[in-house]
Amino acid sequence: MALREAWAEEALRRLKRMKLREEMVRDLELVIQKLRDALDELKKFEQKWGLTDETLAIVSELERQLGIHASLKPSLFNRLTGRYYLRLALELLTIIAKLNSSVLSVPELLIALRNELGFEVGERDVKRALRHLEERGLVRLKGDRVVYVPALDADAREVIKRFSSREFVTPEEVMRELNWPASRAIEALERLVELGQAVKEEWPVRYWFVRPKSRG
Repeated sequence: MALREAWAEEALRRLKRMKLREEMVRDLELVIQKLRDALDELKKFEQKWGLTDETLAIVSELERQLGIHASLKPSLFNRLTGRYYLRLALELLTIIAKLNSSVLSVPELLIALRNELGFEVGERDVKRALRHLEERGLVRLKGDRVVYVPALDADAREVIKRFSSREFVTPEEVMRELNWPASRAIEALERLVELGQAVKEEWPVRYWFVRPKSRG
């Protein structure tokens, strides 16, 4: 008798677990449907109002919050209209800012983009998207190197802070004392030259700091 009662109790527990799983599946299906509805509404918004840089940023952030990257998968229409590349540019800008480095390589960005999106993006598409950011003065493309201008300016300020008490500084000194790779040190020093805060001596390579003239 006791065995029969124990079996009955176990059977009831299994039924309850099955019922909970069924309820969970229904709730999950509802969540998925809501995400699909949200994506449909975003597409309608885009078709009605178009996408300026500002609204594209807002829509892309909404998609990010919803965990939706489907719009980044390239269709012929999105390639022809350029929307795919603009969205990809925004995604790259977010990743670059997150990596917080003034100098990155295209292969680094390809890996970071794949990890973020969950699918591969071609190098040609990435470079075309980066050109959108370059046109806006946010990055500079130098072969396979990508220079992030806001971080580069911060690096230049750091060089001034650490070395401006000297007459000049060399790339090797910056590399050693700030623990930067050569590409980062050189880009920061070249930025100072662009800003008129340093003058480059070609041989030996040294960067002389420009002092404001004192009034006599």
